[in-house]
Amino acid sequence: KKLKEVSGITYFPESKLVYTLEDRGNKNAIYAIDTSGKLTKTITVANAVNVDWEDITKDKNGNIYIGDFGNNDNNRKDLCIYKLNKNQLNKDQASAEYKVSFSYPEQTEFPPKKKEMFYDVEGFFEYGNNFYLFTKNRSKDFDGTAFIYKIPNKAGIQKATKIGEFKTCSNYNHCVLTSATI
Repeated sequence: KKLKEVSGITYFPESKLVYTLEDRGNKNAIYAIDTSGKLTKTITVANAVNVDWEDITKDKNGNIYIGDFGNNDNNRKDLCIYKLNKNQLNKDQASAEYKVSFSYPEQTEFPPKKKEMFYDVEGFFEYGNNFYLFTKNRSKDFDGTAFIYKIPNKAGIQKATKIGEFKTCSNYNHCVLTSATI
C-alpha cells in the first residue's frame, strides 16, 4: 500500500527479496519487499532520474537494471537503462554504475504516425550480456504486433537492433505487453 504504481519486479531467491520500482512521476528509488509483502528497504538511486521507469531485471551476477524507456507518446529521445551494482543493494543511497542510452533505428518521427506507434517498452530482461526489450504497441487499430530489440549491456550509447516481431492478439486490454522475464 506504500507504493503507488509498482512497475516490474525481480526476485532474489538467496535473500528471498523482491526488488521493484515505481512508474513515471515517482521517486528515483528501488524497493526491497520480503515474501510476506513487507517493504524492507528503500534504495534511492542518486544519479538517476525516473523519467518513466517501466521494468526492473537482474543479470546472472545479481546486478540490477532499471529500464527508463517508458514512451507512451513515442516522442522520447532519452531512452536508457541504468545498472545498479549488486554491492549497492545494502545501501540507502546508491549510485548507478553506468547508463546505457539507446534509440530505435526504425523510428524516424517523434512521435510517429498513430498507426506506427511501436516504440514504448514496459518489459525487458538481461541475458548473455545483452538486453532484450519487448515493445508495447500503442498504435491506432491495435493488432497485437510487438517488436523485440537487442541492446548490448555496455555503458554509453548503444545501437538497438530489431531482432524480430510477433503478434499476440487484437484485444488491447488482454494482449498488450507490459512485462518480460527469462
